[in-house]
Amino acid sequence: MDLDQIRTFDRIAQDKSFTKAAAKLNVTQATVSMRMRALEELLGVPLFHRGRTITLTDQGMTFLPYARRMLAAAQEAKEALRRSERGRVSIGSLRSLVTPLVTESLLRFQQKYPSVDVVIHEGRQNQIATMLHEREIELGILCWPNLDPLVTDLEPLLVMRERVPLVVTPAIAAELGPSPRIDEVLKRVPRLISIPWWQVYPDQAVALFRRAAVSVELPTGPARR
Repeated sequence: MDLDQIRTFDRIAQDKSFTKAAAKLNVTQATVSMRMRALEELLGVPLFHRGRTITLTDQGMTFLPYARRMLAAAQEAKEALRRSERGRVSIGSLRSLVTPLVTESLLRFQQKYPSVDVVIHEGRQNQIATMLHEREIELGILCWPNLDPLVTDLEPLLVMRERVPLVVTPAIAAELGPSPRIDEVLKRVPRLISIPWWQVYPDQAVALFRRAAVSVELPTGPARR
């Protein structure tokens, strides 16, 4: 006894016709007849009165609710298996990289793998490294090499490079030219503020400039697109 036989039996019971059942199941009438003969031989009883109109025998009426329960159970099992195939991936990322780097890649991933749920955790460099170390996330996007002395067992899968801009006044920029060397920069700019963007948030960086009595506009993310 297989599901094709049970499904065909139920279809005939509804349509009262082998021909209509064959059309709706997209099989030949010969296939329908063969399935029903095999099912009746297996059960050892006739299931139909075969005449101008197909009707169920008493044995067919007895078997019908069991057949429909088998079909329902098979559908429930199929749905349960489909749900069990759903996966979950946790990703940690620096906040400045979520919009320009993670969002577009995530959309492509979910189009390809719609049954996988992806959870994004935003954090600072040390927070992402700690979440990776403690296996709270499977993938982390952070600055490399990792400088946290307490987390030493991380392995990079992909290393990308980010350009770091030099921000000076227009007057100094004119003096330095388009491609200055670092020694030329240090001669003209004795004090440099190097901001590790992977460790600070924009509001903290702004606070540094306010203390220096200058103003600066900071983008919410890196320039990479």
